[in-house]
Amino acid sequence: MKNKIKKEIKNKFIYTGCQIINKSLFDDFLSKNFPVSEVWNKLIDIDQLYGYESLEYFKHVTNIQVYNKLLKNK
Repeated sequence: MKNKIKKEIKNKFIYTGCQIINKSLFDDFLSKNFPVSEVWNKLIDIDQLYGYESLEYFKHVTNIQVYNKLLKNK
């Protein structure tokens, strides 16, 4: 199916940080703190993770210092 995410396929796309997740996906996880990549991996294994290409330009902001520097360079 179109837009299905697979780990073994190399492409030019990156994750931008936007997710819409059904909270029932967390039912199988006992820990309250865990990387969301565990949920992604489970969904990839059962062919249920999808992605959509954005045509927007993104800047990577890792912390407040980077954010402030980007604001100055507008």
